[in-house]
Formats: sequence, structure tokens, C-alpha cells
Amino acid sequence: MVSPTVKNCSIEKIKSSLRLVGKENIISQNNVFSEFPCITDNESIQMISYLEHLDWDSTFFEFECYHVKPIRLARKVFNDKKIGVMVKKSMSILKDTSATFVSSRLSLNDDDWIRQLEANGFQSYDWSCTLRASHSTLIPREDGILKKVRSAEESDIWNLMEISAIAFYRDRFHTDKQFGKQRADAMHAIWIKNLFYSDNSRVYVIEEGNQIGGYITLHEKFGSNQSEEKDELRIGLIAVHPKYSRRGLGGALLDKAISDVIDEHRTLSVGTQLNNTAAMRLYQKRGLKPSDYQTTLHYWFKSPTKLA
Repeated sequence: MVSPTVKNCSIEKIKSSLRLVGKENIISQNNVFSEFPCITDNESIQMISYLEHLDWDSTFFEFECYHVKPIRLARKVFNDKKIGVMVKKSMSILKDTSATFVSSRLSLNDDDWIRQLEANGFQSYDWSCTLRASHSTLIPREDGILKKVRSAEESDIWNLMEISAIAFYRDRFHTDKQFGKQRADAMHAIWIKNLFYSDNSRVYVIEEGNQIGGYITLHEKFGSNQSEEKDELRIGLIAVHPKYSRRGLGGALLDKAISDVIDEHRTLSVGTQLNNTAAMRLYQKRGLKPSDYQTTLHYWFKSPTKLA
């Protein structure tokens, strides 16, 4: 058996390999291939352990954050021993970069990688489902949008940040106590502010009385080739202030997303935690169907300075 090797692979060579399986969008000039070796299964490069420095996360949390994932370039079953060696070599490289934190978000179909990451100390902190539907199969509410939904304005930003700071308490950044509650709360607040100013996002709000009761963000998603027209809208964040829960605001925000997708003849996708049963029911009631299940694993090389 050929052992995994550490190689300096040129970006163009990797791009050429990925193009064969329609995954060329994974590569960019800002990723790890321009800075670090990549881990390959053998000289034929049938599998890559892709290491990515998370710039935004590292700056925000004030320690070095990375992400590791497999890229399969061949329809081949790799045994656990070979994958285990690739994982160990990946972690060795990351340790040498003074990494503090590493995450890996994987489809549950990648059970071989999940097993090896867990065997090397990773722990799962999030289980989620991606749901999708085309414009022709979405089911809008017959009575339309009953609540007032509009595009967010700059004057709404502080309200959006307030909602974000309290609405996502069940996410992996809160479940993993190493991050610290204050930073985990603040992260989503800054996230929604950045999305508001992003050219690639739409932010809608819903009013309850004279107050912002919740919001939803939609993101353009490219098809297999970035030169093609964008064909999918993805719900990034959807949040309702707790004091306005159970009033149908979340459903009305979803209806706005469905309206955009139907008008533009596109596809809608969304990811949600598996334990968020209310959201799962709502999405499926509107015609979205599960297309993939994922888990996100965390590994700490060292405990960060206490943040909260």
C-alpha cells in the first residue's frame, strides 16, 4: 500500500485535477495551497486533505483557526488506515503553524473521515441538515405574506445585532465552551452587520408593531462554473427575537425568501440544526426536502485564554 505523502502541489495542478470532477470552485488564490503543502493519498492525487486558514475567525477570536476537509478526486473507497495517516499528517502541519483551533464540517456520508478525526481527538459539536427545493416545488402560503417584511435599512443594524446576539444560543460556538459566551454572542452580531454591507447578500426584516421582530438573509450561490449565472439562493441566517416567538414571524420571513426564488426561477437551500425540529417542520411544510446531513467537529491544540 502506498503511504500518504506531503507534497507541494501547484495550484494549477490541483485546479486541473478538480476540474475533472467539477469542483474547481474549491480552489482560490487565497487558500492553503499558496502557503502550505497539501496532504495527498499518493502520487496520483486521488484524495487531498485540504487545509484552510480561517482569517475572519482568527482575527475575531484572537487565536489561529483552521479548517480541514477531504477532497475526493476519484470514486474510490479509501481504507481507514490510509485516511488515518492523512489526518495525522494534516494535524502535524497545523501544529507547526501554531494553530489553536481546527474545525471540520463533513457530510455524514464521509463516515470514514469522521471516524478518523474522532480517533485523533476531534469532537462533534453540531449536527445539521441541508434542505433544498426548486422554484417549481416550493409551496408558498396561500394567504401570502401576512406580516410586514421589507429590505433592511442601515438604521436597522443595531436591532439586527441585538437579535443576533441572543438568538443563536444553541449553535456550536456556544456548545463548545472554549470559545466563551461573550465572544460567541458577539460573533453573530458582527456577522449580520457584515452581511448587511455585503454585495452578495440580501437582508430582509419583519416588523412587529414598531419594532424589528426578526430578519432573514439570502446569499447568491454559484453553479458549477462561476462564469455561469447564479442559480441558487441560500438562507444564511434567520432569527426572530424571543419575545416575538410563536407569532408566525419566521414563517413570514421564509415566505419572502420563497417569493424571491419563485419570481427568479431559482433554487432555495437552507441549513438548520437537526435538533431544531420546529424549523425542520416549517421548511418541509413549504416544500424543501433534506439533501444532505452534516456534522461539524472541533479540535483544540491548546486551550485559548479565557474569553468570558
